[in-house]
Amino acid sequence: LANTKDISRRYAARGIHIGEDFEALRYMPLSKLDLVADSFRFGSSFLLGAEGALLGGATTLAEGIPGAQLIIPALLLTDVTSSMTLLSRHTCRVATAYGYPSKRPDNLPHLVAAMAPQTDPADEGYLALKTAVITSIRESGQFMARTTGVLLDRQVLEREAPQMIRLITYVADRLGVVVTQKEVGILVPIAGAVLNSSINLAFQKVGHQTAKDYFRRLILEERYGEELVSYAIQQEVAALRN
Repeated sequence: LANTKDISRRYAARGIHIGEDFEALRYMPLSKLDLVADSFRFGSSFLLGAEGALLGGATTLAEGIPGAQLIIPALLLTDVTSSMTLLSRHTCRVATAYGYPSKRPDNLPHLVAAMAPQTDPADEGYLALKTAVITSIRESGQFMARTTGVLLDRQVLEREAPQMIRLITYVADRLGVVVTQKEVGILVPIAGAVLNSSINLAFQKVGHQTAKDYFRRLILEERYGEELVSYAIQQEVAALRN
């Protein structure tokens, strides 16, 4: 998943020639490792955003095309697997940039741990939120297909419309814009694309920072010991709370 040659080139551009000895990176200053790890953020965000927008919009449009509903399960599966693959790929790149090459099997537990959320376990995970977004997109597409030729008055919107369509019409009302059924039909796929893309970008941002924090701590524990690092973190947390 991680192109090690690309990572080597990014270090070489900063005057650091490592060849294939990525483990040696663990002894370098963290500030230099951070720069290379952060250099992958834009590219990964662009790919995840584009993937989410493309498949989010396609799923919404497919609901309104006769016969196209048959490919919706394939679109949903492609969306989830593609986004998870891109998130995993980014974590592999960050791991390699910090001296834990993803191609080594003994680093697999670190890769899995670096992708695990470090927040409250009650928080919604990626798959749970992704499922909610996909469900909302599908409901909106089904509603628009079902109400073709029907006047979308306020009573119909309040009684039957999914949350996404209600939000579109609410924003339009607040802006003083009159939205017709045709315009709603155009806006729903756009809203689905934006919503799906936004979820990908949000988790990309969180995942990037989580992976960085994990490998930074791992390197510090190798240098100074787990107890000392844990104590220093506790002191910083206490200082921030005060």
